[in-house]
Amino acid sequence: MISINSSGGRIFKFGPGLRGRRGLFRLGRWLLKISRRQLDDAEMMLQPFHLDPDSQFDATMRGRLAQAAEDFEAARVGLFPIHAKEGAAFLDGGTSTWEGNGYTLTIMKSLTTVGDVHGYMYGPVLQLDYPLAHGNTTQISHVRFYSGAELNRMLRK
Repeated sequence: MISINSSGGRIFKFGPGLRGRRGLFRLGRWLLKISRRQLDDAEMMLQPFHLDPDSQFDATMRGRLAQAAEDFEAARVGLFPIHAKEGAAFLDGGTSTWEGNGYTLTIMKSLTTVGDVHGYMYGPVLQLDYPLAHGNTTQISHVRFYSGAELNRMLRK
């Protein structure tokens, strides 16, 4: 944590910023790629796209889908998206939207009560735009209910 004394005599503290978190996420993804570790079935089910290896995409389409997948995975584990730019924020508990190249990522964080438990609906919702996807449904979601304490625990990992 760095402290900076401004001209008004106040001290502002800056923790690890968005740039640092993005760098750590990229480093982790890079280490997974170079380790050539096979994903187990549970991890594979959490991936946003399940495409056969012979799928024919041009390099631009493959890159845009990879960016959307990386942003989705980052949001799923409580990190900010790497590639998308921040858009709107809502006053429902912390929902925010992020605009990517051919997709919109909404990080849902909405205050909700289930039974007598107060908490949040939390998770990413990925909306693919044309030409990345077209059809009846072009949205991928991983929204779950968390109590307040569980969400804090998950986001601090």
